[in-house]
Amino acid sequence: MYEETRSWILKGDKDLGTARFALNSVDGPLPVTTGLHCQQAVENYLKAYLQESQVSFSSEHKLIALFETCISFDKSFETLRTDMDQLEGYSIASRYPKGEASLGFRKDAIAAATRVKEFVLDRLA
Repeated sequence: MYEETRSWILKGDKDLGTARFALNSVDGPLPVTTGLHCQQAVENYLKAYLQESQVSFSSEHKLIALFETCISFDKSFETLRTDMDQLEGYSIASRYPKGEASLGFRKDAIAAATRVKEFVLDRLA
């Protein structure tokens, strides 16, 4: 595995770890940022896959664009479509004052990000 691929995975792991920490936050801004960190983690995992596949990608934070690029190289990524749609929505919701902060919302975001991580790591193995 390329060193840069490992760096993307590590960045994803840090974001997912931050999301898990935020899951238990009951005060302050952390509850609504769980989804945002999950979305960022998944961006990093997708970039790891593309890096390892030697596919160039934009440095912009566009989850769906990265996802579509992954599908163009491996159609099995399509099985993650629902998770991607959820994570894209979580990122957007977390940026607004009335963003979803329920425990269920946060758990769903972490579950989706974890599924994507496991899928990507399986492809990289």
